[in-house]
Amino acid sequence: MVMVQKLKTVTLYQDFKEDKRTSIDIFSDFLETYLLKFINESYKIYRFQPKIPSIINKLPDKINLRMRAARYIGYPLQAKKSQGEINHIMEEGYGHLLYTLDPNRTVVSVHDLIPMLAWNNEIPGMTYSHRPRLAEFSFKALSRARKIIANSHSTKNDLIRLCNINPDKINVIYQGLDPEFHNVSINNKQIPRQMLNFPDCSTHLILITGQQEYKNHKTCLKVIEGLQEISRKPVQLVRLGRKTMNWDQQIKKANLKNFPICLQNLPRKEVIEVYKAVDCLLFPSWYEGFGRPPLEAMACGTPVVTSNRASLPEVVGNAGLIADADNVNELTNKVNRILTDDVFYQDLVEKGKKRSTSFTWESTVKQLMHVYESISSS
Repeated sequence: MVMVQKLKTVTLYQDFKEDKRTSIDIFSDFLETYLLKFINESYKIYRFQPKIPSIINKLPDKINLRMRAARYIGYPLQAKKSQGEINHIMEEGYGHLLYTLDPNRTVVSVHDLIPMLAWNNEIPGMTYSHRPRLAEFSFKALSRARKIIANSHSTKNDLIRLCNINPDKINVIYQGLDPEFHNVSINNKQIPRQMLNFPDCSTHLILITGQQEYKNHKTCLKVIEGLQEISRKPVQLVRLGRKTMNWDQQIKKANLKNFPICLQNLPRKEVIEVYKAVDCLLFPSWYEGFGRPPLEAMACGTPVVTSNRASLPEVVGNAGLIADADNVNELTNKVNRILTDDVFYQDLVEKGKKRSTSFTWESTVKQLMHVYESISSS
């Protein structure tokens, strides 16, 4: 009689689609895709996405009541019925599912602890008007997990310091880059500039990304002002990210000779062309749980100037330039060297391209499989 081996189910607990957490959705999609591609044949992957119960859907959306009830009441009730041999919660904001799921077979991916850090005034540019008690409730449950996957050593240290997590429970596994970035051909910048209707190569293009206050755009604008004074070429700022009231106010106060080119909601292929078109990514963020834009820029052959905060030094390594997030002169000088020293520029291009190849989803998933195996074997 032939014995049929029972497959072990790995349940991936997604966010509500109504959350519209794009970065987490992208992470989840890639994780599932590469797990299906590389995971041991004795496992099967089940993606669970919760639905807002009809009774909760009738609640008013005032003070976000509907989504709060869905997250903290509806989801735990649904999650309990869909457990696998291994449960994997996709992000820390749903850590409270550990009160319902069997913690001994549950893994949680942690991307950042921004609510706690901001409440503790540890992230410049971010303030909370009230204590984030629901986030604290979710984060407090993280210590129950069998394993935690931190996306950087910086995030691991935050977990130990703020959530009192046993370091032995935490595995640092870097996220992979979108494969499209690993196949970028580096060519003359004039080609993508023409495609995007950007100024030609007689103008320096400096890119900044994001819209959150902790991205430190105020300092970026001061750097651009400084570059305008010392550069022989015109300097043009390019920004990828949604417009905000704060950004509009900062632009009015800034002394820029050229109004910034502001882009948002671009398809991935156009984002790659933007990276290829610019001369430098300026990314002096005050905080990042991981920090994908510097890696994306380096993969596209664009040098990076970033800050010495949080995860950024460990992600960029020696392939980019690092400065204090608040030191305008240091940041300005580093960007200026990239713009004026062709040999140095090319060295950074080559180092950055090599560095970016270390971050693949295949590597991410293979490390994660070892975590799954350690749980299922015991």
